[in-house]
Amino acid sequence: MNGSLTGTATLLRLGLRRDRLKLPIWTIAIALFVPGFFNSLANAMGQLGDIGDMQGIAAMLDVFAGPMYGDMFGDATLLEWFLLYNQEFVLAAAVMNILLVIRHTRGEEQRGRAMLVHGSVIGRRAPLAAALILALITNAVLAVLLTLGAVSIGFPGGSALLFGTGIAASGLVFAVVTGVTAQLAEGAGTAGGLAGLVLGVAWVMRSTFAVGPEDNVGLWLTPMAWPNLTRVLYDERWSPVALSLVVAALLAGVGFALSVRRDVGAGLIPHRRGRTAASAWLAGPFALALRLQRGSVIGWASGMLALGLAWGSLTTSVSALDPEQAPTLFEGDDLLSGYLGILGATQSLLIAVFVIMATSRLKSEETAGRLAVVLGTATGRARRIWSWMAATAVGTVVIVACGGIGLGAASAAAVGDASLFPLMVSALVSRVPELLALAGIGALAYGFSPRLMWIPWALFAYGSIMRFFGVALGIPDPVQNLSLFQWIPRMPAFAFSAWPLAVLTAMAVLAVALGVFAFRRRDV
Repeated sequence: MNGSLTGTATLLRLGLRRDRLKLPIWTIAIALFVPGFFNSLANAMGQLGDIGDMQGIAAMLDVFAGPMYGDMFGDATLLEWFLLYNQEFVLAAAVMNILLVIRHTRGEEQRGRAMLVHGSVIGRRAPLAAALILALITNAVLAVLLTLGAVSIGFPGGSALLFGTGIAASGLVFAVVTGVTAQLAEGAGTAGGLAGLVLGVAWVMRSTFAVGPEDNVGLWLTPMAWPNLTRVLYDERWSPVALSLVVAALLAGVGFALSVRRDVGAGLIPHRRGRTAASAWLAGPFALALRLQRGSVIGWASGMLALGLAWGSLTTSVSALDPEQAPTLFEGDDLLSGYLGILGATQSLLIAVFVIMATSRLKSEETAGRLAVVLGTATGRARRIWSWMAATAVGTVVIVACGGIGLGAASAAAVGDASLFPLMVSALVSRVPELLALAGIGALAYGFSPRLMWIPWALFAYGSIMRFFGVALGIPDPVQNLSLFQWIPRMPAFAFSAWPLAVLTAMAVLAVALGVFAFRRRDV
């Protein structure tokens, strides 16, 4: 075992050096959301007034934020209501850990750098060990920052430490899960997709079991629920944190055992053999782009369909609320349309992650050397970029439509109004131009330099902040409207308007055209 870990310290120092900017940005950004969420919640509660009037929405809060403990509709404090936002922090920590471990394991192998590393004195288990130790350090820092953030909004010291440690420990579990999937799958995208699938299943399990009784045993089966099970400020216990660490240790052992049973660059799950001759429809860059994105599109479309069905089924609870709460809970003329409008906008934000990842594959195809092979054929640079972005647009429309179908079908069935089905499908599809504009900006950034592919992520982060906290934090409307996600009205809460769709679509086409222009004038 010792020999197989040779070089771990060297790889760890290299990882810390390479991520000296990324990891501080991730951890600080997540921690800054603690006062951000708290201020947003304080503002919302100030507008809402009587919490007792919200009892009808308890089931919806369980699904989105639960499980809830104590009398949340009685004498609960603002800090106890804040704890319902645990899931946002856990989700952010999980995504951070998945990306971190993929980048330092399977990502290194896919780019060919792992072969150079293994040409020196490096043990077989060293790369995985270095990645997991880096994740452990990162989550320890995150726990400290979250603790300080919780103290800053009024948590007692011990409760703040339990809050921060519980979230970081769950994040570490997903880091180790990714370490296992990196041994199973050959590609970085597939390994990350498997880890994302585990995250999605864990989230659905938490939402399902949270609606039941407080002591539902099923909650102990999903790491997404473990930070809630610490019962901060209510009946505090450290056993869920210990469970996270034990599960992480066990999964790490599985990952190390698997890491010595495969070749560098290969996965334990063998590739399915393809046909001896390609189909005729693959004889072009557009068809190739569709083929390469097919797996991601199917996975995202299935996930958005399931999410739409889950969220849409909650419209029964929303429609039972007092209509006078519509101006305070959700924007719009009535409570139901305001709720559905928020869900549509939120699904669009989630699908934006797919759009950015699909556009970012332009960079990975280039760095992996596959782009040079394509450009060595009759395919020109302009055709390559336009074909890839067209395939991304097709995938985006499919995913958005599936989300609308799920949301429309479930909401129509829940309230017995068949007109909600076409209304929600059209509401979701109307948000496609904002996603295309984001993709176009990504293509523009890539055209100038692959190093600029952080710009779409920055726009996504800015848009998320403006969407959920812009009003609560008192940010002026002109500043909020700089976000691409603020332009299109949230149907059905607001009336349809064609001009934002036209402007965003034109922006997308122009951005891709400028990206192609820049790409044709730089070296690959």
